[in-house]
Order: sequence, then C-alpha cells, then structure tokens
Amino acid sequence: MRRRAADSNLVIINHHLFLPTSNQMKAPDASVLPAACAVVFDEAHELEHIASDCFGVSLSNRRVEDLILDVHKGTSDADRRAEVSKAAGRL
Repeated sequence: MRRRAADSNLVIINHHLFLPTSNQMKAPDASVLPAACAVVFDEAHELEHIASDCFGVSLSNRRVEDLILDVHKGTSDADRRAEVSKAAGRL
C-alpha cells in the first residue's frame, strides 16, 4: 500500500486514516502516506470530532480530583496546598 501510494499522483483515503497518520508526517520514514501539497476532505463537518478523538485529551471531574489529591500528597508545604485548593475551587 505504501509503495502504491508513494507512486501515485492522487491518493484517496478516509479522514479516519489520514488524521492518525498525519502526525507521522514529521518522520517520513514512518509515514504510511506520502507527503502532500494539498489535502481535500470529504465529510469535513466531522473533521473536528475525528481530530479531537485522535489528538485530544479527555478531562473529567474525577480526573481533576485525582490530580488535586496527587498534588496534595506530593506537597508538604501547607501554603502550597492552600494555593492548590483555592485554584481547584475555581475550576
């Protein structure tokens, strides 16, 4: 597939394949796709959602609470713990 894509003038792929492999464009030897001068997306209205899934980070209340607890455990300074608690209250 790589060789056929590299030898082609036009490659048509789904954005579900393009986005995860686009991060590899910085390392051409690892890339599944050849370098491109232009990319045209069909169904572009889904692009933001797909990109979020590929590159985004999910954050929940529970993950924030766990992070705050970890910071409290790792901080012996009472003033620092108070700053963390105050910042957490603003979230």
